[in-house]
Amino acid sequence: QLELSVRAYGHATKLDPLYWSSYANLGVILTDVGQDGNGNKVKCLEMYEEGILAYQKAIDILTGADGSNSIPTDPPENVREVVAELQYRIGLCLVPYLFSPDSDDETGGEDNERDCTLTVESKPITRSCLELAAYQFNRAAQYDALHVGAQNALVLVTADASFGMSTDVKKVEALFEDYASNFESSLVDELGYNAFHRMRRGFDRALAQENEATEKKFVKVVDAGCGTGLAGVEFRNISQSLIGIDLSPKIIEHAKTKRPGLYDSFQTGDINPILRDYAKQPISLLVAADTFIY
Repeated sequence: QLELSVRAYGHATKLDPLYWSSYANLGVILTDVGQDGNGNKVKCLEMYEEGILAYQKAIDILTGADGSNSIPTDPPENVREVVAELQYRIGLCLVPYLFSPDSDDETGGEDNERDCTLTVESKPITRSCLELAAYQFNRAAQYDALHVGAQNALVLVTADASFGMSTDVKKVEALFEDYASNFESSLVDELGYNAFHRMRRGFDRALAQENEATEKKFVKVVDAGCGTGLAGVEFRNISQSLIGIDLSPKIIEHAKTKRPGLYDSFQTGDINPILRDYAKQPISLLVAADTFIY
């Protein structure tokens, strides 16, 4: 029955290439992940690469990314919510083992080490499947901030990325030591990550609501998990003294090279004991961008 459905939807896409729903439903049949209302694993063909292509085509039609400037057939009223769901489903396709009711925990480490290739803005990018899944879930949340599935999945794949659900300082350090040279180019240039800008905008809005001047200077600002300085750049203009803390010595060296003079000082190590020491001193502002998830 599933094979017949695939042929039917495939035929539908040929009859009407702008019928986004045909591609979306085709993706479901090829890849649907999770369990039904009775707790049983849903049935699909487990053709995840093909399913991703189907979902991406549906997204391109709805967003006009295919360059055709044509009106989709029978477009939904809530386009952004539908696109968010499609982005979310692409993320599921990249790491289906995390969401399968009969997944084998003993093979989780092997699964976490897999690489996937995903086309982002017409360019194929190869990264760990977990990293690309996190990107997809983040994209879904950008289209629909109330998409609970995307929010929960993002937490899961980020916490599980390469080092498991429990936080092991040595494993986190090893991950970022290996990732240091490609960290910023992968995160910003290839994946278009801009949470640091949005974090600062949100901070300014919060200050305004408290009737505080957005140009207010903070005497001592600690950037916990500073990385290469992406968050530090956003908060430098309101910091009299900016201190960067990171677990990875290589990441800090990249910060010094890439953004000399941005930080007044650095500390290398686990932020838990370092922040305990700082608790004895006055800190005006603590910045933690994508830090506490680790």
